[in-house]
Amino acid sequence: MQHYQNFKIASYVRGEFLAQTDLSEIQKGIDFFKQYLGLDKVYLDTHREIYDVPKDKLQKIKKMFQEAGIQISGAITSTVRLSDDHKTRIFDTFCFTDPAYRNKFLEVVRYTASEFDEIILDDFFFTSCRCEDCIKEKGQRTWADFRLKQMADFSEEMVRAAKEVNPKCNFIIKYPNWYESYQECGYNPRVQKDIFDGIYTGTESRHPKYSQQHLQRYLSYSMIRLMENTAPGKNGGGWIDQGDSEANINIWLEQAILTLLAGAKELTLFSFSELTDSQVIPPLGHQLTRIDNLLTQLGTPYGLPVYEPYDADGEDQLMNYLGMTGLPLEPMPCFPDSKPFVLLTASAACDRAIVEKLKTYVAAGNTAVVTSGFLKACEAQGIREMTSLSFTGRKAAGREY
Repeated sequence: MQHYQNFKIASYVRGEFLAQTDLSEIQKGIDFFKQYLGLDKVYLDTHREIYDVPKDKLQKIKKMFQEAGIQISGAITSTVRLSDDHKTRIFDTFCFTDPAYRNKFLEVVRYTASEFDEIILDDFFFTSCRCEDCIKEKGQRTWADFRLKQMADFSEEMVRAAKEVNPKCNFIIKYPNWYESYQECGYNPRVQKDIFDGIYTGTESRHPKYSQQHLQRYLSYSMIRLMENTAPGKNGGGWIDQGDSEANINIWLEQAILTLLAGAKELTLFSFSELTDSQVIPPLGHQLTRIDNLLTQLGTPYGLPVYEPYDADGEDQLMNYLGMTGLPLEPMPCFPDSKPFVLLTASAACDRAIVEKLKTYVAAGNTAVVTSGFLKACEAQGIREMTSLSFTGRKAAGREY
């Protein structure tokens, strides 16, 4: 089994698979991966939806991977179905207002911490619940303000519960690829980066045209750069899957390549059971060897600074569309006033002080490039004191450039 100089390879093993499968199927997966790439680590999901992996079976599974020379860590998927479940939410995520759901989650956390010195959260650790309890608790706040506060508070409670069981427990939160909507569901990297021991990054760009998210493939690079700048030194790696890209192996391979070129030190493949006997693993093993040799010759990634404030949204995916044109971009959540150049999209206008920052920045001799969306969003913030340009709303369609 080959291992790599510049990164490690991990795989996530889903809870419903572990709860239901025969141990021989797990051994089959271990043997398959060994043929094509170096699997350094697995994240073993102790809970997902209605499935909890029993302790006796979990310990046998842990032993199997350890005997194969594969490091083990724990994992939790934050989805659930309790009895008489009638709450209005998507993906069966937890209701963090209801004590029954909170207690179930803490029970899973304590169990997982008792079995592992490291835990990662699959990217369902958010809330979409709109039950009567949540509406009442929200009050006059926006859903974003309510959920950001609620999830930050529960993050502290959860991490504390894990460390009470296992003080050595390293707790990691994985952030999904939909960074422009974090605040609407409670993902709060501004605060959570200091609550958790580490973060992880979803770099699943999938198919840009036919997938439900329409994610530009540059996202597999830009997400790592954004999260590296969010929590320097704490980003564990990038995470890819085959979702909406099964028909095009190139998209699967490109996710991996871009994630590693962005500086990720670990690549997680989702998921172990789905990839066993899959046609996408052999070419990935070949590409990993090539990219490992290339990375030996490279340094730290850098590019043109793009200001993406915490809890902001604007011109959806514009940064990644620009990246697809060949612009090397370096997104960051704090205004880069020490850099000589910055790109500002409509997302930057979510910073209420952006116009004053921009005045100071430009007056110091620096260069700012702004989009029409930024100009429109800043009309009420005094941007006309800096320029006579105005947003007309007119569009030009082109086929040749």
